[in-house]
Amino acid sequence: MGLVRLLRDAALQPLGTTYLLLVLAFFVTGGKPYYAAGLVPLLLAAGAQPFLDRARRPWVAPALLAVSAPVALVVLPVLPVRSAGPVVALNYDAGETVGWPELVTQVAAAHRLLPPGTAVLTGNYGQAGAVDRYGAELGLPRAFSGHNGYGLWGSPPGTAPVLAIGVPDEVLQRACRELRHVGELTRTVRR
Repeated sequence: MGLVRLLRDAALQPLGTTYLLLVLAFFVTGGKPYYAAGLVPLLLAAGAQPFLDRARRPWVAPALLAVSAPVALVVLPVLPVRSAGPVVALNYDAGETVGWPELVTQVAAAHRLLPPGTAVLTGNYGQAGAVDRYGAELGLPRAFSGHNGYGLWGSPPGTAPVLAIGVPDEVLQRACRELRHVGELTRTVRR
């Protein structure tokens, strides 16, 4: 309703058009659905304003809030992990943060088995973020990843041994002279 209102009102039309162009640009370039989320409050406000203008009854605003409350379950981390399955199905990125401390503990255990100076390379920025957030206290170096923006922060030194996490085998076989399997990550999330 908010988008329709923005597109129909000549004074507000540039805002609606901006939202549509952003969504289209992110869709075409493979962006995440939340990239255009900064404009969602605008759409919500534009959609709600006619209701608030027409109905000056005290129950309207609380009723609109109550009707929209279930959205919090999808966009905020309010559910316990054991109940988050449907939310993760709708919002994959929410699931990427589940179990970070356990993941990094496993990475640190494998890293201790390797020579000093071993770099940590991850297959995605979520794993790299976990290592960077929790790894220092476990003796891990900062993580490297070629995924999205993490690739801009450099790559591991060319001669250093690398502990690879979540990197496809085909990529490792092309990039490395020697490969050694040191373990598999397991999903051990406390519930």
